[in-house]
This record gives sequence, structure tokens and C-alpha cells, in this order.
Amino acid sequence: MEEFIYNQLKSFKNLTMSLIDAVNFGDTDLVLDLLDQRQIILNELEGCDRDLFMKCSKELEILKMDLLLETLMKNKISDIYNEIKNLNLERKTVQAYNNKNYEQYSVFAYEV
Repeated sequence: MEEFIYNQLKSFKNLTMSLIDAVNFGDTDLVLDLLDQRQIILNELEGCDRDLFMKCSKELEILKMDLLLETLMKNKISDIYNEIKNLNLERKTVQAYNNKNYEQYSVFAYEV
């Protein structure tokens, strides 16, 4: 049983490392696929001996890797929100500029 848990957590760690790379590169499809694969492993480990699980996860530094992944994902989400905010600000600036120029030039009337 211990060998099964250890091997599953080793696979989980490898998936987590791949997930960290995928998040860094912004590969959304790969991130979703890896998250699904990690969940499958967690489902397989459900109901296993808690002490063995904790022992193996400490040996493999699973919690450390998971915290790194969580921090990285939060930073990426924050970057995306900032990017969206900047795009909205740029759009409003362009709209304000266009509205100002439109008002200046709307007094001209052309007859044919």
C-alpha cells in the first residue's frame, strides 16, 4: 500500500511540475488537462491511510510544490486582471480622444 501511495504521489508531483511550466508559458489547454489528471490521482488516493499519505507527501515535498503552484496561479490571475484593466483604460482614453476630436470637427458641413 505504501508503494502505491508513494508512486501515485510521485506522479502527482511530476504533474505539478509540468503544471507550473504550463502556467508559466500560459498554455491554458495544457493547464486544464494537467489539473484533470491531478484530480484523477487524488480521487484514486481517497480513503487511503492518512499517515502514509502524509509521510509520502513530506518525502516528496508535495505541499511545497503545491504552494508554489498556488502562488504562481494567483500571480498570473492578478496579471490578467491588470492587463484587462489597462486595456479598458486605453479604450476609454481612445474614446475620450475620439469624442473630443469629433466635437472639434463636427462644425464643418460639406455641401455637394
